[in-house]
Amino acid sequence: MHAYPRGENRSRCKTRFHLEYLHLQILSVVSAEQLRRMFERRGNFDLRRLLSGAEPFMHSLLSRLEFDLALSTSSLNCLRLDPKLRKSVADVLVPTSKIKDVLYMVLIAQGRVITLVRPKKHSIHPSDLHILINTIHVPSIMNSSASASWLPICLPKFDPAAFVNAYVTFMRPRSDSSEPVASPIPSPSVFGSVHGDAEEPVPRDQDSNAGQDTAPASSTAQSILTAPETAPVDVGLVCVSGQADFEAVRSWCTSVTERLENDGLLKAMTDAIQNGKTTYLVSDLSIPGLRHFVYKSRPHVQVTMPEYEDPYDDQNEKRRLITLYQILHDNIHAKSGQESTLKLQYIRTERESVMGWITQPFELYLALSPLIPKSAAINAANAIARIDMASILGLRLANFAPRQCRTLVNRAASRPVPQPRSSVDTPAAFLSAIGRKSETKLPTVPESWEELWKLDGQALKKAGLTVKDRKYIMWSMQKYREGADPAEFAHPPQARRKIRGRGPAVQNGKRIRSRRL
Repeated sequence: MHAYPRGENRSRCKTRFHLEYLHLQILSVVSAEQLRRMFERRGNFDLRRLLSGAEPFMHSLLSRLEFDLALSTSSLNCLRLDPKLRKSVADVLVPTSKIKDVLYMVLIAQGRVITLVRPKKHSIHPSDLHILINTIHVPSIMNSSASASWLPICLPKFDPAAFVNAYVTFMRPRSDSSEPVASPIPSPSVFGSVHGDAEEPVPRDQDSNAGQDTAPASSTAQSILTAPETAPVDVGLVCVSGQADFEAVRSWCTSVTERLENDGLLKAMTDAIQNGKTTYLVSDLSIPGLRHFVYKSRPHVQVTMPEYEDPYDDQNEKRRLITLYQILHDNIHAKSGQESTLKLQYIRTERESVMGWITQPFELYLALSPLIPKSAAINAANAIARIDMASILGLRLANFAPRQCRTLVNRAASRPVPQPRSSVDTPAAFLSAIGRKSETKLPTVPESWEELWKLDGQALKKAGLTVKDRKYIMWSMQKYREGADPAEFAHPPQARRKIRGRGPAVQNGKRIRSRRL
């Protein structure tokens, strides 16, 4: 039970929002089916003993709820990254056909999603992803001396009656190998306390004025905000599976971390984070009078926002602005029992004017100076709406692999060229060694060894090769990169099966009709 002043709209919407996520966090520890059975047997069952040890999860979540607008807007906070780099990382995460019952492969840094691999026609609910991110960033897991952790967790939106297994490991480039594998949580670059290294919950606001919020900052949040900018960056890899074999998943995740390191992708990601390339300022958009904004792409369920600058670089000011954003979101969506939803709402306080605007493709919340007129706020909102956030800021996750399958992606550009061997030292020798008359199927055989390893699926497609030949050549090149001998992996194509039955013959699932003479 939580009490708040009567008629306090800000307290009502924040309380409802906090309690919803706390309930989901409890369900991640004790499934809804378990709770139902317990309360059916005994209506006054005390959950405190059952939830003993889960306090760090609750405290961390409360800290995130104060500052993470991705939770407020039920969306994913995507890490700004070069699209080609994100694509290369996503391709490495695609599981092989030998790994069964894998639900999600997620790569996370600074509490934001780098990329996500999921089964075809199945997406992860943002609430489940937020609960998963919050769980893996508690100190007992993030700062564990173990190289990896196995976590049984219930994803309430996926299946509230069952548990899944999450394999969690944090990576760091070899240049930082002298440091522990799991380092202290770095300072988040966009919002106040993404990672709650908390021992006590953040105090709730006490001021009844929606535009004024002077609640003292918790010691935990303050320590996170004052963390050094050059703190080592840990990239988290999470593999969520159902009944998959533990050893197979562990081996696969180990191979993924090795490939990310060997291909230089892990270092490229950490360098981008440390050099500030994953964040941006509101001044980069050159919109007069704009102080801050939050943009949500509704089709992609993703949110982006610039860094907090003056006057919102102070924690109390930041909390006050986020509270105003939450009020706008609550009123627009009629979350607290309002009579109807809104398309646009404008609020002016003594310190700023804020506006919320919802359309079919996006939601937008922005803060401006209180001295500018409402028409200027509308012009600023229109200017933001005209910006292609995906192409300019590199935010969209549309480049991740949409299904668990092998793809014909150009991975050669980001990988080192393997050294030629005694028996295979020319492109023609390699194509001849893998068999299937590969050297005759290419119109022109690459002249140099380097040109051979720059080939990708698109180049082979333009050369006129069939899908089966393209897949075989790309697969053989990958095997050679891994150090295998062509004599070991080269094999002829499978013979076509011919199934005879009544009526016309059937071959490869297609009916064969005889020619008329």
